Amino acid sequence: MTENSNQPREYDAIFGGESQVPFGAAVLGGIRGDKSRVASPIVEVRIAALSEALKYGDAGLDVIIAALQNESTNESMMVKFAAYSLLKERNEPNLKEQFKKYLPTFYFDVIKVDAEGKEQRRSRHYAHFFPEDLGNLIVLEMVYIPGGTIMMGSPATETGRYHYENPQHRIRIPNFFVGKYPITQAQWQAVMGQNPSRSRFQGAKLPVDYVEWNMALEFCSKLSQKTGKKYRLLSEAEWEYACRAGTTTPFYFGETITRELANYHGYVTYGNGPRWPSSGTTTYVGCFPPNAFGLYDMHGIEH
Repeated sequence: MTENSNQPREYDAIFGGESQVPFGAAVLGGIRGDKSRVASPIVEVRIAALSEALKYGDAGLDVIIAALQNESTNESMMVKFAAYSLLKERNEPNLKEQFKKYLPTFYFDVIKVDAEGKEQRRSRHYAHFFPEDLGNLIVLEMVYIPGGTIMMGSPATETGRYHYENPQHRIRIPNFFVGKYPITQAQWQAVMGQNPSRSRFQGAKLPVDYVEWNMALEFCSKLSQKTGKKYRLLSEAEWEYACRAGTTTPFYFGETITRELANYHGYVTYGNGPRWPSSGTTTYVGCFPPNAFGLYDMHGIEH
């Protein structure tokens, strides 16, 4: 079967593909044409149509608001956030209510440290998410990650780098969603019906452990069946982009790592960072500061 070059491809996230969509091809003009494009199966066409809708006044605003109310599939969530971006600066009360209802937001502090691991500053950030109900009061929070570019790999001057991290190369990453925290034992149990964690670290809010790659694939498959959305593992490029969150330092919080910022083997130092006794245990997800995307526990290792 011949591949449709206009369709975004799954590996575009890795290689930075530049699929072009013929936005104006064989469609109606005016607000009728715009509504037709908003119904397109191609996400890029729908997002472009929302931008066009702004020039049609109140009728166009109705089109954008309607995009916030669509069923929450992975693709429609990206359209929702595009709609939000177009409307977020407007002050109409009805729009503000739409945002609260369809685009939940959470706020958090981002910490930056110096080369010795001392806190230099903290800043207030926010991110958007949607909650995935797994049943029995177990919720999976999926955070919206805006698309952008990343210099993948590390510079030759970075301490502890591996030879396969070069050469650095720029990659374009489309929008995507990712879990706010590592998958917990309770979340795994809710989806898979059992807890594979065989270590002595047992707890609903502790990260699941002893998970192999094929088990993670099965988890994504069953989560997709349970929710009706398409879940998969992140590509390497997506993971690095999500972890760095716009930073270029070795860690998203700065030049070094400390036990106040992540759970790791503290007897091993990085750069000029301090030496810490090892905690000897896993820790509850979300107990360390997040990065600028609102993602927690992206650094550190389990014991």
